[in-house]
Amino acid sequence: MQASPAVQSTGQRWGGNAPCADEARRVTATQRSLLIVSHPGHELRVFGWVKRHRPVVVILTDGSGGRGASRFPTSLRLLGSLGAEVYQGCPFLRDVDAYEALMSGETSRFVGLADHAHGALRALGATFVAGDAREGYNPMHDVCRAIIDAVVTRCRAEGVVVANRDFPLMARPSTASTARRDDIIAVRLDDDELAEKLAAAQAYAELEAEVAAQLVEFGPEAFRWEGLRPVEGEASFEDPPFYETFGEQRVREGQYARVLRYGEHVRPVEQALRVWAQGGTPA
Repeated sequence: MQASPAVQSTGQRWGGNAPCADEARRVTATQRSLLIVSHPGHELRVFGWVKRHRPVVVILTDGSGGRGASRFPTSLRLLGSLGAEVYQGCPFLRDVDAYEALMSGETSRFVGLADHAHGALRALGATFVAGDAREGYNPMHDVCRAIIDAVVTRCRAEGVVVANRDFPLMARPSTASTARRDDIIAVRLDDDELAEKLAAAQAYAELEAEVAAQLVEFGPEAFRWEGLRPVEGEASFEDPPFYETFGEQRVREGQYARVLRYGEHVRPVEQALRVWAQGGTPA
């Protein structure tokens, strides 16, 4: 199978390896998969699934954060080593531009990302999409989930059946593979695969602190299991979400000028994406 001209080849083309027993009854070998993540590095949470299914990957931002250094090249190399590809037809935002768009109410930037992701899904003929969960931890993680849900809704309205799955980025990873087991695609890594996954995570220099913190919090064994959960409606999170309380702390410390809030800044994006998903034109 030839790769789309709009796909950046990072190694072997996706397809190939058969899924493990838990996956086989839910994802067929011919099902084309798309992975949509808000930041480079999120592929580490589903390392085993990516290696086995080699999805085409859409990354929405460069992961530069306050450092200004893009994580995109690191993820490009990592995905290449797993035989995956990054779709180049979807332009990504710098983190600072995504933040400024949220703060200024520039919902069109995110509707534009949804439009590009929709084009990728249709161009590739994908029938399965997975991506970030809505956890209330990082606003762009939640916007990514809203984009995925809008794309899936629009495709279904167009008569295209697309399976929609998420995976947690902050919660204990093993919990996603055990709760409601009949509804979850569970991937269990063997010892060699787990060692490879942990080595890749610890070699991802830009995420050194985050990886170390999660290994301390959860322990290495928690990363043996990966779970892709069916998405049914919007997941709830604590009110206020973590990013609001974190932002308030940064404002008190003089590091931020304003607090990014769900109701004021993220909800309008979700609303605009719902309008777009139904074929309308957001205000």
